[in-house]
Amino acid sequence: MNLKTLKTPKVKQDIKDDPEGIFYEKMFLIEQAISAIDTIYGEFIDLRLSPAWNESVKPALLNWISQVRE
Repeated sequence: MNLKTLKTPKVKQDIKDDPEGIFYEKMFLIEQAISAIDTIYGEFIDLRLSPAWNESVKPALLNWISQVRE
């Protein structure tokens, strides 16, 4: 996955008071985003490999796609 365009919230600290703090806060926010993406992707993989995928999810996706095409 490409995270080059990931935008985190602005860190509101004075760079003169704690320049390292801004860096560590930014890294924390990036780690939080990566963790969230990993969790979501893990949930998708679990669903994709489960019997529920072919039983309900795939048919629902195909139905949704066919409706969008109309």
